[in-house]
Amino acid sequence: MKYLLLIIIPIIILVKLSSSDEPPFWQGHYDPAYIYLFNGLNFADKYGNIGHYDNPGTPAHVISALIIKTTYIIRNSQKTLPEDVILNPEYYLKIIAWTFTIFNCVLIFFSGLVIYKLTSDLVFGLLFQSVALFSTAINFAFYRVSPEPVLFGTATILCLLFLRSFYFGKPLHVFVHHNDQAKSELIIKDYRISVLVFGIIIGFALATKINSLPLVFIPLLLLDKFRRKIAYILVVVLSFVVFTLPVVSYYPRLFLWIKNITIHSGHYGYGTNEIIDSSVFMENFLKFIKGEPLIVFVMVVSLIVIIRQVIQKKHDIHLKILIVFLLVQIVEIIMVLKHFRFHYFMPILPTLAVNLFVILKIAEFSYKTRLATVILFIAACFVLNFVIRKDKIEGSQIVYHQDDINIYAYQSRSPLYALKFGDDYARNINASLLEKEFGKQCFYNVWSKQVTDWKQEISLDSLMRLNRNLFFFTSGRYVSRMPPPFKIKLMSEGKYQIEANSASLDK
Repeated sequence: MKYLLLIIIPIIILVKLSSSDEPPFWQGHYDPAYIYLFNGLNFADKYGNIGHYDNPGTPAHVISALIIKTTYIIRNSQKTLPEDVILNPEYYLKIIAWTFTIFNCVLIFFSGLVIYKLTSDLVFGLLFQSVALFSTAINFAFYRVSPEPVLFGTATILCLLFLRSFYFGKPLHVFVHHNDQAKSELIIKDYRISVLVFGIIIGFALATKINSLPLVFIPLLLLDKFRRKIAYILVVVLSFVVFTLPVVSYYPRLFLWIKNITIHSGHYGYGTNEIIDSSVFMENFLKFIKGEPLIVFVMVVSLIVIIRQVIQKKHDIHLKILIVFLLVQIVEIIMVLKHFRFHYFMPILPTLAVNLFVILKIAEFSYKTRLATVILFIAACFVLNFVIRKDKIEGSQIVYHQDDINIYAYQSRSPLYALKFGDDYARNINASLLEKEFGKQCFYNVWSKQVTDWKQEISLDSLMRLNRNLFFFTSGRYVSRMPPPFKIKLMSEGKYQIEANSASLDK
């Protein structure tokens, strides 16, 4: 009966997602879903040709490839793998998204079960499961094709193994010996295994998304000898290299990208040449306070408990864990406030469950009080975040007219642009196939300011000489932030008519 209580939160998530009317990925979340679809396709078809490296995201690409390949085999399609994926992109994306979702729901169940087994207290199991309801950012762990579902699962496994190894002192290996000499050898062996296991997990997390960097400090600060810390760092670096081998040729670009986002104030390495823009930082801090009250609550309570423990001179394992985890969370938040997106909080969400677990252990509440506290907390999480946050979808629905020429740009709600966008970030390996299946199409790159077809740049003047209506589709946000080098007239939300080529007018 107790085990059945541990399936409540996973079932709630699955029921909510299965009953919700999720828009097609091309309509709302083609960035980054189609990037992972096309790179996954390339890896599944050719075991290479991954062209996306800036997350780096490589494990998510490889996992997507495995799902794509398995799905294709089960479908037993008469078409080639690239043809089947390109003609049925939404089908494959749904399979990937549901695979990630089901895996994380199963992981949430087992996380509660593991904590229950370690503590013999169902309350702690439910508490650890409540991470699935912590914040608006948690929605990115479910029904998404992106690094976030993979990162959520990785961070959850890290926290479970951390508690088992560092808090409960349980070995990470299976066999347990009883004589003293064997125990001594076992302790040495277990430290080696811990260094290896935690190093691999952190390396995998970094390869999934570089903003998981603060997680490095959890094992690093808690390993007790300098040589073990060095060994751990070496394992992290080596495992990162192994998990990013498909994009190893992009390392110079990757490290340049990391450098640029570090020393520039804007997103993706743009903006002024300063590490932090103080005005933007404070604006993002207010967004954080307003948008993530549960994260703020857990961290504030953790700080209060730390101060209390220090005053009372209780320098025990509880204090050490709280300090380390709060430090990791603060570093993560500073990183996110520099380049703010809610889903960037993903690496620290599972760590908040550890904070709450330790705080309840320190409080030494009675069982009934613990149960009431956890139920109230879960209820608060449920009220704040049960309705999955819907991102505003900008741009207009495309209306096709045979005599028009449509030029699609970023944030245009077009399945054609979603395909082009994904292929652009996958080395344009499938450009010829896309042209064969969908004919000649026109696109606009808001960053390079070039008009292209599936394969190469085309002249806007050549399109205008056809004496047909030229329509430009994007969001008003990008028109104002990155205006195109041609004259446009607003027709409706997200739809503009191209009136003249500014370059031609200049002549």
